[in-house]
Amino acid sequence: MAIYAYKRTPGMVDQVLILEDGDASRVPAGYTIERTEPGKVQVHVPVIRIGYWGWSWEFCLSFPSDSTRRAFRRLFESLPDDVQHSLCFAPRNGKARLDFWLDKLSAIQNPGLRVEIESVLRASLDKGGTVQ
Repeated sequence: MAIYAYKRTPGMVDQVLILEDGDASRVPAGYTIERTEPGKVQVHVPVIRIGYWGWSWEFCLSFPSDSTRRAFRRLFESLPDDVQHSLCFAPRNGKARLDFWLDKLSAIQNPGLRVEIESVLRASLDKGGTVQ
């Protein structure tokens, strides 16, 4: 019988120990022991979701203020995951991307923020900020 033992440390990845010989005396102190049938060992791997914002072209833009950047980031993160993922790649047509964002900007209630974000997007396209 195999022994699966694990040690949990807050803020750290779990440490896993698998002993095929079933000798529980070899498990170090501090590990929780769970006996399992041979071939039935499960190892849980933590998945950390970091999101897509930091991988997008929009992340690299220079916004006039932190509040403008935060408002645009909230808008970006409100999109479905598949849309966020698709925005991680450089667009082939900057105009299409601008049109996409102009449509989405209506969700921002503050008209001043909308104007600031639109001007940042337009200025970056004027500088060749996307793949044409």
